[in-house]
Amino acid sequence: MSPILVSRRSFLTLAGASVIAAGAGLVGLAPKQAQASGRKNYLIAITTTLAPFEFTDENNDFVGIDVELLRGVAKHAGFDYTLQKMTFDSALVALGVDQVDGFMGAVFITDERKKKYDFSDPYYMAYDCCGAKKGGSVKAMEDLAGTTVVCTAGAHATRWAESIKGKYGFNISYVSSPDLMYQGVLADQFSACFQDYPILQYGAQQGNGLEVIAKSDEGSAAPFGFAMGKGKNPELLADFNRGLAAMKTSGELDAIVNKYLGA
Repeated sequence: MSPILVSRRSFLTLAGASVIAAGAGLVGLAPKQAQASGRKNYLIAITTTLAPFEFTDENNDFVGIDVELLRGVAKHAGFDYTLQKMTFDSALVALGVDQVDGFMGAVFITDERKKKYDFSDPYYMAYDCCGAKKGGSVKAMEDLAGTTVVCTAGAHATRWAESIKGKYGFNISYVSSPDLMYQGVLADQFSACFQDYPILQYGAQQGNGLEVIAKSDEGSAAPFGFAMGKGKNPELLADFNRGLAAMKTSGELDAIVNKYLGA
């Protein structure tokens, strides 16, 4: 077995996360290892805290827009893959050190990130938004004056919050995950939170106790893309874009998005 495969397996063992195979249905197959069919197999990081893009259902199976999109792309492009559950930040680190081949995680494509990572063609455009406790005292951005809001460190919506905190007079506290952010607002530790609009809106529709009080302007909308290590996987990049183009042309991508978010 080659050293790089040993390194990746050691990483997965230390990470303590479960590996779930997709495509050919082979569990624990090392990334890039040749299969009997001769098809390529990629190790793809995924997070499970960004519904409706990726989360787990009552059977602990991966579901969501990104999960179904990846399945369709792989079918059209003719490759297999293995999903590796990680936190958002851990997945980006893993891409940088070549521990995973790609990351499917509602990742905004930004100029700053493009310096470190390669991205597929965009598959979804998203706004930022501000959410507060449903039925609480915060109903509009003006109500945030003199309060502390919470953001996820490094998130796209966090940049919007930082750009307007002077205008609305609030302070910002940072946490490591959306779950902690939501819990802080519901527990009245923070007045509001900032998140990607489709993610926060979906959670509100599912009864998570929050409501959207404001959305960023049209000019702030940014695309989601499939992320890869910079210059590390040109073949995967080409495969993904080919499959994505087929999904767009056939209408399958629109059908998946509409399934979770409505037309």
